[in-house]
Amino acid sequence: MSEEEGYKFKIAPATLIFNNVWNLVFDIDTNLSLDIDSIIKQNPHSPRNKDFLPEIQEYDWIITLQQ
Repeated sequence: MSEEEGYKFKIAPATLIFNNVWNLVFDIDTNLSLDIDSIIKQNPHSPRNKDFLPEIQEYDWIITLQQ
């Protein structure tokens, strides 16, 4: 089966909201729509402002696009 014969569909549009964001890095080089391929949550750790949010666990997020 060629890529043209494959399946293509939308699951559901969504808005991603991240709280307490720091050290944000983007590496985007496209003028196309930004379709997410995968989202990985890894490296659980205490927040930098743990005195303010002691019960919260933070993660590093990796969002990979299809382009």
